[in-house]
Amino acid sequence: TLSLIDDGVPNEAEAGVRALGELLGFTSTRPDNDEGTGPDVLWRDDANARQLGFELKTDKDDPATYFKKDVSQGHDHLEWMAQTYPDYEILGLLFVGPSGKTHTQANPSQSMKLCTPWSLAAMRDELLALLEDLRKHTPMERLIAIGKETEGSRWDIEAVVERALASGVRIRQGAG
Repeated sequence: TLSLIDDGVPNEAEAGVRALGELLGFTSTRPDNDEGTGPDVLWRDDANARQLGFELKTDKDDPATYFKKDVSQGHDHLEWMAQTYPDYEILGLLFVGPSGKTHTQANPSQSMKLCTPWSLAAMRDELLALLEDLRKHTPMERLIAIGKETEGSRWDIEAVVERALASGVRIRQGAG
């Protein structure tokens, strides 16, 4: 499933992003698929009451144009997140798709960002490499290594977002 993040049709990529969130330790769901509303994927950090939504647009041309209907859908997802989990801080909504610009008639929120599928795939690869490295340790060494790896903020949801956005940008105006 994880391989579908950057190599599947949107519905398959959604399953991959959900699985990645789960592997990272978040409550990871597919609200649009399961409830018919909300973002394609939602990661919740239940320990710290934070949430991050994903809207997959992996089937767009590269470079992409994010139209008014895409951005309006994003506004709807942010409102759904606020209403459904009012006690959770909203870290944003990531559009997952090719680089590009919004259409001049679209008005994205500051909470909306663009993240390429390849950024999420790089995070997947980093996490899988870590797991492979951990498997090389003896059981006792593994416990110590896991403790060291998780005591820092590297895998905190906000740090994960920052890494995912390393090659992404705020959705910006520009395409006519």
